[in-house]
Amino acid sequence: MMKRFQDKIYALSQKGLLLWEPSWETFRPVVAVVWNPAHNQLEPYFGIYTNDIFDVDYGFGDSKMHDFCIEFTDGNAYDVGGAEEVANVLDLWKWCGSKVQWIGDQWLTVHPCGVLDRKQYLKRFNLRAKTCRRKAPRNLHSTRKVNTH
Repeated sequence: MMKRFQDKIYALSQKGLLLWEPSWETFRPVVAVVWNPAHNQLEPYFGIYTNDIFDVDYGFGDSKMHDFCIEFTDGNAYDVGGAEEVANVLDLWKWCGSKVQWIGDQWLTVHPCGVLDRKQYLKRFNLRAKTCRRKAPRNLHSTRKVNTH
């Protein structure tokens, strides 16, 4: 079962979410697809799989996961071209079982390093909170009287 979203191909396996890496010619594990508020874009989050850049199994976490990804690629590489297109990120998050949270005005799976609370969200997007306590604009206080004679 594979899905294509924003020119990336994702697959679900018994070990979790995998991403097709064309330059590596193999699938590799992904923790989640997240929204990164620092870059204001959706991106795969590799997390523990990319801790040590000098590790032989960099991008896979350990040798067992590396072997699993090679076997998965050998069995499913022919299906990469026929992956179903997903247009909405909410559908992708639902498909891969990601935990979404309501932030500001939308459902998001946020990058672990970019956790936003409401104040940070409003500041990031240069928004103001909508409340009933806000004063009326000055122009409403000084209205002209209309002569009806």
